[in-house]
Amino acid sequence: MRSFPLKFTVFSAGASVMVVEILASRIMAPYYGSSTFVWSALIAVVLASLSVGYYVGGRLADMNPTVKTLSRILVLSSVFIGLIPFFKEPVLLACYFLMGLKAGSIAASAILLSVPAVLLGTVSPYAIKLSARDLKGIGTTSGDIYALSTVGSIVGTLAAGFLLIPYLPLSTVFYSVSVTLLASSILLHFSSWRVDQVILLVLMAGLMLFFREPYVGGRQLLHMEYSPYNRIIVEEDDHNRYMYLDGRSTGAMVLSTGFSLYEYAHYFEIPFLLKPDIGDVLFVGGGSGVGVKQVVANHPSASVTVSEIDPRVYEASHEYFYQGMDDSVDVRLMDARMIVKDGGEYDYVVFDVFTGRNAIPNHLVTSEFFADVSRSTSDDAIILLNVISSVEGSRSLVLKSVLKTVSPYFPHAKVYPLHSVSIMPQNVIVIASKKPLPSDGEVRARIEDTRVLSSSKLHSLLDRELKKPLSLDGGVMLTDEHNPVDQMYAEVWG
Repeated sequence: MRSFPLKFTVFSAGASVMVVEILASRIMAPYYGSSTFVWSALIAVVLASLSVGYYVGGRLADMNPTVKTLSRILVLSSVFIGLIPFFKEPVLLACYFLMGLKAGSIAASAILLSVPAVLLGTVSPYAIKLSARDLKGIGTTSGDIYALSTVGSIVGTLAAGFLLIPYLPLSTVFYSVSVTLLASSILLHFSSWRVDQVILLVLMAGLMLFFREPYVGGRQLLHMEYSPYNRIIVEEDDHNRYMYLDGRSTGAMVLSTGFSLYEYAHYFEIPFLLKPDIGDVLFVGGGSGVGVKQVVANHPSASVTVSEIDPRVYEASHEYFYQGMDDSVDVRLMDARMIVKDGGEYDYVVFDVFTGRNAIPNHLVTSEFFADVSRSTSDDAIILLNVISSVEGSRSLVLKSVLKTVSPYFPHAKVYPLHSVSIMPQNVIVIASKKPLPSDGEVRARIEDTRVLSSSKLHSLLDRELKKPLSLDGGVMLTDEHNPVDQMYAEVWG
């Protein structure tokens, strides 16, 4: 047979495996996050499926080494990949609620990916059998086939991450992979296909590209897109506007006031009571920007810098939440670790990157990071962390570990749980400083001098402070070398 169709088939199969694997990480993120558990599950399932494919493909090739059989395998893999966008929602939800984070991520990966990965795994041994003319050159033939498949995987990996996912809906990318495999099948066995069969397949493939991922939600959808980091959704009802990143709420704005619907953002005001002369503020994580907007509006003399790693999130927040805010905010589209390494003299740093279940900014909770933060802040600087954790019990390890990690650099801390049920996962506000913080009486005396929030509201926020020091027994010092925060979050959410 001609070598080009077979080589193209091997290349496209290798590329398809990696594109689908990376796509799977994005569709799983709204339900399972993007932790090491998810990536381990995806990689293990794909490798196991490819192993089965190699095993089965080698034996099928020995029994029936025909181009027609290989062509049918490609059609089947195309169909299964094309169906993923239609079935992902019920599969991901069912596995999560029935099995939880760890087992659910493995099960969902297996249900969605194992069949197409097994089918694509059969391609290389089949291609070796079809290409080999005699045993004398079998080593060279095998090497050529696996090299070409690996090159395809490299190209697919780079294309998915740098070209496809940033600019196309995920469903369109799935369908494009499906169409590519159909094209490979047609090219491989064009001579044995009738013209009407080819036309029908081309029409079906073309129609698939027009499908878009359906949106399921009870509010009015204002914006939905995929970035290299997140699925970004902005919704609105009669009273509020909401932003979600990979299914996690990252802020909501009351339309009538332009300020935050969520109470935790009101705690951003407390450090201004603790240290009235705050000048330079750094937000680690921009999100919807509602909290940033409040600080800018309430403290116009403060110089505010925002670290946001995802340009698409900033664009959406600027369009839907930042209205009426001037350009005084310095938005830096880069990772916060790079910003604090640049130095600076911040008086107040807000960490609003704990966005809920399965959202774990591992590199932003380590001792090395807080050491850099300490070096880039003033001698009496204050930091605020919005941590998602329980306060007591077996699910409080995240909070205890964060406090233990922060304390060498910011040893004076106040803790404000938002709910009274301490064993329940919730927003817990941690305010810590390099120097001793004012007493509760001093802080309350300053309330009358502020017009930012009502006196009763500020008093109610302060009332939630834990009066008894929190025991850090069991807490882990989080470092770049040892950071089990993924495991801690898995235990928080069960």
